[in-house]
Parts: sequence; C-alpha cells; structure tokens
Amino acid sequence: MSATVTVTGTVGPGRTLTAGVFTGVTSFTIDTVQNMIYFESSQGRKEVSINAATTITATKSGSTYTLVIS
Repeated sequence: MSATVTVTGTVGPGRTLTAGVFTGVTSFTIDTVQNMIYFESSQGRKEVSINAATTITATKSGSTYTLVIS
C-alpha cells in the first residue's frame, strides 16, 4: 500500500513548500519533538518542517492512505 502526502512546510533555509504533493509514499514518521515529517517514496527520502502546521489529517480509503498537513 502506498500513500499520497500533501504537505505545507519548510524544506530548507528560506524555502517554503506550499501544498506539495508526493505520491508513492511507502512510509512516514512524524517527529513531534522536532516538528518534522520524514517520508520515503518513489521520489526518494524527503523531510519537511511542519512547525507552523495547524492541521494533520490522515484518511484511509480501501488500500490508499492520504495524509494532509497544513
């Protein structure tokens, strides 16, 4: 099963990601202490700061997961 992740956050110094969509995500970890999400996908390993996020929604429909962080 893979997931689609839509995330708004910071991806580096002075680099903001707004509603970035990543498909084929095979795993993700939310670090609540560092306010980071780390995930593996067919696009490689990504890490995004979710410090300013106010909402995290996870939905499962059949064998598909959707994770939205904004």
